[in-house]
Amino acid sequence: MLVLEIRAEKFTHGRCVAAEEHTLSMRMYFPTEVVLLLERAGFADVEVRGDHNDAQPTADDDFLVAPRLGA
Repeated sequence: MLVLEIRAEKFTHGRCVAAEEHTLSMRMYFPTEVVLLLERAGFADVEVRGDHNDAQPTADDDFLVAPRLGA
């Protein structure tokens, strides 16, 4: 898991008028783990694709998507 903390500040006329802090967490899964997690959540006929190209995932893909989920 990767955790990032961000802080955003809004300045008006050189003065900070608003600030927000947020924590972002990112998890990484293998394709088989994505399928198993979605099936355990109640989805059926899970298909995993690489990035957003509707092709089978490869090691070069940064993201996996499940374009068609049947419940």
